[in-house]
Amino acid sequence: MNTLQILNFHLKQILKERFYFWNVFNQTVSFFLLQYVITFQAKNIDFNYIFLRSAIIGLWSSCILSAGAIGYQRYQGTLLYILNNNISDIKSIITVIVPTSIIGLLSFPISYILSILLGHGIELNYSEILGVVLFWIGAVVISILISFIFVLSRNAQIYEELLLFPILIISGLFPLKVIPTYLNHLISWLIPISAPLKIMQSGVNFQFLIQFLTSVIIWILFETIISKYIFSSYKNGKLELI
Repeated sequence: MNTLQILNFHLKQILKERFYFWNVFNQTVSFFLLQYVITFQAKNIDFNYIFLRSAIIGLWSSCILSAGAIGYQRYQGTLLYILNNNISDIKSIITVIVPTSIIGLLSFPISYILSILLGHGIELNYSEILGVVLFWIGAVVISILISFIFVLSRNAQIYEELLLFPILIISGLFPLKVIPTYLNHLISWLIPISAPLKIMQSGVNFQFLIQFLTSVIIWILFETIISKYIFSSYKNGKLELI
């Protein structure tokens, strides 16, 4: 089987599991309604803003879950068999993560339907659409690194919720004035989902695009280094995957 066939296989398996869909559904709906109630009381409802935030939460939740899936595969004792094939170990990990993150994209139609049910249509401009695409790519890149780290711990799944909101908060989904400007600027160069959020909020900017590419390259380089250590330890018998 080649990479695309393995990717397709995992996607079909995930589509059979209702848990992944309901995770996206619950996260998206609950956060959408929470924002709606708060803004309704404040009489300051911005449905585009609510739509994007809720969908992003659902997508990010699915990506974090995809990283935790590696730890779950190890817990089940199947991670060893996933890695034991004719493609590289990194590609094997990616083929497990990407399908779950694809399911996360369902958060956007779910959030859109909620907006329609409440009587408000959504109009997205090209910068918001580009931001969503880049956010998904950045989230997948982050998930891959997290999954490598999760391989090192048998109880990695307990850390999933600890990563859900903190990374989103420092990335700028919830603008905080307490974060110094210089630190906020540095985060944009280091976290792949930060620049896409700025593109969604402020429009396309050449600097944001450079920040996104730079952060993605940094994470990929770091993933390459840590993956070599993990998989060499596994092959040398220093790391047990069962």
